[in-house]
Amino acid sequence: MFIMAMANFALLFNLAAILFKLFAVILFFKYFQKLIRILEEIRDKK
Repeated sequence: MFIMAMANFALLFNLAAILFKLFAVILFFKYFQKLIRILEEIRDKK
């Protein structure tokens, strides 16, 4: 029983880690797009 609980916990932990990575990647891309837009605006002003 204890071993099963540990296995389930490990599985949940892995899923959480995967979701966290996906979330981080999405946030990074949104931030990157904003950064590119700002750089383009600066370039257009010159």
